[in-house]
Amino acid sequence: MLEFLKMLNQSSAKQLNKSPASTDELVDLIGGNSLYDGAYFILNRLMSSKCTELCLLLAPNFKGYITAIGHDWLGNIYAADTSRMMDGHPLILYFDVNSQEVLNTQQNLIEFHGNTLTSQGEGVLRLGEYDKWTESGLPLKDASRCIGYTIPLALGGSTELDNMEEVDIEVYWELTGQIGAP
Repeated sequence: MLEFLKMLNQSSAKQLNKSPASTDELVDLIGGNSLYDGAYFILNRLMSSKCTELCLLLAPNFKGYITAIGHDWLGNIYAADTSRMMDGHPLILYFDVNSQEVLNTQQNLIEFHGNTLTSQGEGVLRLGEYDKWTESGLPLKDASRCIGYTIPLALGGSTELDNMEEVDIEVYWELTGQIGAP
């Protein structure tokens, strides 16, 4: 987890010399920051609340159990599931906006942020594709935004850069949810 905090290179992260004890502590400490120049956002309380509501549109059965803690550049949301714990920390769920699936990462809050994002960020966050996006446009700087498909995958859209645009994450989730999975 300390490697993850060092990657943030933020004064708030430098104050922490141990792993956060809870999801709320993580959000309070480093919410609003990003990794890899906008490829992954750690949500502040306001965006956490909004993204949690988006997750509940997809999976209402998680109401009362999840807290959105981050989202990637493609609008997929990562949430802590307090109904399932591992080593005293909630497991992380992956809410895929385009496939309309919820996947269990089988990792807890600390392991996911402390190990997976730091050592496997390329694969998990598709950083090669994000780099191509930033070469053709600007990196994401606002946690309320993501890169969405202009023609949704469910309607035959491609995953190519020319079918992507920067959009509001709430609007993207709501529209994609209405269209459904491919």
